[in-house]
Amino acid sequence: MAVAGQMIPLQQQILEVQRQALEQVEELRDARPEIARLKDDKALEESLSVRDQVIWWDGARIAGPFCATCWGLHRKLILMEETGPTRHCHSCKSSRWMPGQSGESYYDDPLPRDPV
Repeated sequence: MAVAGQMIPLQQQILEVQRQALEQVEELRDARPEIARLKDDKALEESLSVRDQVIWWDGARIAGPFCATCWGLHRKLILMEETGPTRHCHSCKSSRWMPGQSGESYYDDPLPRDPV
């Protein structure tokens, strides 16, 4: 009887370890999609670059320009619309002047000034 009395606590411990192992397997299974999403996000971020205050997607079919504001705030790649030398984001309403459109440099003043 003494042996049978010792077996019950051991069996309970085995069941508890099995329950904990099953929980860890379920947590791992649940984490796999999140891990895959994070790897995809990292690969996307590594393929993006910032030039002329906008985001460019290196090697993509549509390379950009994408709105840096929308990417920075919401991690969304919103394609900006070209309107002359400026690009406009219809999502956040920001605008970026694109240098080199008419031979200007980024540091040229795109806005007319009143004579002093």
